[in-house]
Amino acid sequence: MRVDGENLAAAPIERILLRHSAVSRAAVYAVPDERVGDQVMAAIVLNDGHILDPDSFEAFLDAQADLSPKGPAALRPVAPELPSTATHKVLKRQLIALATTVGAGETLWVREERGTAYRISAQD
Repeated sequence: MRVDGENLAAAPIERILLRHSAVSRAAVYAVPDERVGDQVMAAIVLNDGHILDPDSFEAFLDAQADLSPKGPAALRPVAPELPSTATHKVLKRQLIALATTVGAGETLWVREERGTAYRISAQD
């Protein structure tokens, strides 16, 4: 991914997200953005019985010294699974196609440009 002239790889960001005790699976991918090239998006699956709120997740990300301030700009908490192949490879192209749209019962957390705080985006 190329964000504001900086190359970012998905795998290191996914490993950081998986450090959170509530996160079971994570997929990081790029969504085109005309202002900065790409925006870093993340889709996560929570462990059974866990919940996640924007404030605690922001605090978690702030504590990760090895996380670039450019990622992730939006977060899609999903349940119960990420779209994947029969061999469990995540189908990121399906996530990319969703971009920042949200369907019924879905939420999308977004960060203000150059900010660190997440908010739940308005449903269309």
